[in-house]
Amino acid sequence: MKINLDKDKKYLLACSYGPDSMALFGLLLQGEYYFEVALVNYHMRPESEMERQQLESLCLQKGIKFHYIDVLPAQVKKNFQAWARTVRYDFFREIISKNGLDALLTGHHKDDVLETYLMQKSSKREVMFFGIKALNRLDKMIVMRPLLGYEKSQLIDYCHDSKISFAIDKSNLESKYTRNYFRNKILAKLSSDEKAAMISHIEELNKVEMCLNARLLQHLNERLEVKKTIFEQLKPHEKRRLVYLMFDKIGAAKFFSRGIFSQIEQTIASKKQTALFKLNGTIYFSLAYEKFSIIDISLFQPYEFIVEDKKNKFLSKHLSFDLTGDLKKYKINDDSFPLTIRTSRTGDFYQIKDYYKRVSRLFIDMKLPKHLRLIWPLIIDAKGKIIYIPRYRDGYDSNQNSKLHILW
Repeated sequence: MKINLDKDKKYLLACSYGPDSMALFGLLLQGEYYFEVALVNYHMRPESEMERQQLESLCLQKGIKFHYIDVLPAQVKKNFQAWARTVRYDFFREIISKNGLDALLTGHHKDDVLETYLMQKSSKREVMFFGIKALNRLDKMIVMRPLLGYEKSQLIDYCHDSKISFAIDKSNLESKYTRNYFRNKILAKLSSDEKAAMISHIEELNKVEMCLNARLLQHLNERLEVKKTIFEQLKPHEKRRLVYLMFDKIGAAKFFSRGIFSQIEQTIASKKQTALFKLNGTIYFSLAYEKFSIIDISLFQPYEFIVEDKKNKFLSKHLSFDLTGDLKKYKINDDSFPLTIRTSRTGDFYQIKDYYKRVSRLFIDMKLPKHLRLIWPLIIDAKGKIIYIPRYRDGYDSNQNSKLHILW
């Protein structure tokens, strides 16, 4: 057995001290990869503390950094499995961030793929991918599963042959949870050939799904926007899939639900020309006339910068402004400094020839999407007068202005 990972990367191994994760532990040692180990002790079994101590001792012996947290039984929520998953992945994400690691490794294997597939087939939820992906992202954390090509029995054999210690979680032998039912009542009765045939079937299903995804992704422009007219021509399942893919593109797939989709679909079908509303957390829906998008509102926060004098170039998260040379186009001269570059506020007015227009009204006239109004720049001179606001048009290209580029 072997795994093929990048030896220039640093990994975090999610370890339960079971045979799956311990087989991966051994393969990482065998391949001389850099990795750290993380364990969550839920204290749901009497032997869990002893297993934690044994794993920590092994890591100390091998010179591997060990991380763990205790979760007391009183903290356990009603839906234990869903809650426990949230706890451990939040823990893993924190470790990766604090220690400069590149990815999380888990011991999922071929039997887990089959269990997940059977659970997906038995549920009423729409499935975007059958089984388990070898690599995906969870809230910007890379998760890799290098053992998907191996059966659990092979991993146990590897641990025995390599003299790698592990413990069996006896609760997995009970059929209390749906996953355990499929594991113990169905998969346990299948031969290796039957499992291989099911894996081939899953791969064929995923090819179909990938073709659908690729076709639908063509409807997204470079800003991850979709035209309403295109959306309205799609079949119901294609509409749902396209919106899911929009969530997935910004790392928010876990927030997608049929209820949220229904809310989005109703808004698109309404007579509203613009809309901006919260879907979940910082994930928002934005409708801008003939296009809509799913955005992370945390990326569209107000700002204010003071530019004391001419520089080679002013650069911020949302703005690139070359302040050298002739700036007459922007109504900027030497007396204009220090400049203030900020986002709009209630009560802002902009002079157009011999009259003033409220900036909020100007944004409406420009058909500026509501989320872009949050970060659209105003250029203000030393006297506090708004002297320039970039013009927005549908299909705005940040390169159309030779000096001022708005980035998002």
